[in-house]
Amino acid sequence: MVIGARPPLVAFNVNLRSTDLELARSIAKDIRQSNGGLPHLKAIGVKLASRQLVQVAMNITDYIITPIHVAFEAVRVRAAEQGVAVAGSEVIGLVPQAALAQAAGHSLAIEQFDATQVREMRLETQLLGGPVRPAPSREQEPVDLQAQSLADFFDAVAAATPLPAGGTVAALVGALAASLGIMGARLSRQRGVEHRLSEIGRRLRELMQADGDAYQQFIRATRLAKTDRTRPAILSSALHLATEIPLKLPNRRRRPEPFFMPARQG
Repeated sequence: MVIGARPPLVAFNVNLRSTDLELARSIAKDIRQSNGGLPHLKAIGVKLASRQLVQVAMNITDYIITPIHVAFEAVRVRAAEQGVAVAGSEVIGLVPQAALAQAAGHSLAIEQFDATQVREMRLETQLLGGPVRPAPSREQEPVDLQAQSLADFFDAVAAATPLPAGGTVAALVGALAASLGIMGARLSRQRGVEHRLSEIGRRLRELMQADGDAYQQFIRATRLAKTDRTRPAILSSALHLATEIPLKLPNRRRRPEPFFMPARQG
């Protein structure tokens, strides 16, 4: 006797405001795993003649690796590149509650979202006698990096601890570079450049703290009991956030115009 088992399958479809079946098929081909797209994702393009729409029909065989919102965004972005909007999406059959909580936390940009904050999931965990993650202790709270002295910050980076890490240091370097630019802009009285660099510096200082907070959240997620059924979703969400923040550091869509330092006298 042979028994096969797999994680819960999520049947998830995205409808497009178009009658172009080849567009839906092209998107499906681009995003499915068999063609080098998203892992654990199967997809085909179908026509909804009665609604005058086309659909990218998907089966997600592991929503932890490829969450619902990632599949949705993959379709939306590729359709938008062809000037086509999303008409809606649908779930066929049953879907794990953790998958919806994961998608909701990402779509609403909820900071430090934890699936155990969903009331039904917390009640179910308690009723079944499973472990409930305790609130983080004071020792687990991230340090306010901007309140540290420069010497303390250097010592913290050199310490045998995972925080602060590369993302924080990179953000600091960028913030220092912005400060140098602000100095030059003020000396040359270029207010517009000064304002833009001030915004960049402020954002980079925020990312210094956000990087540490996100990694701390990931560390807490790894310490959840392996018997906790919400652990995979929480761990995946925390890992996504911890890798997403460093990617924001070089994402500067506009460069400030060059400024010229006034010549020194004498």
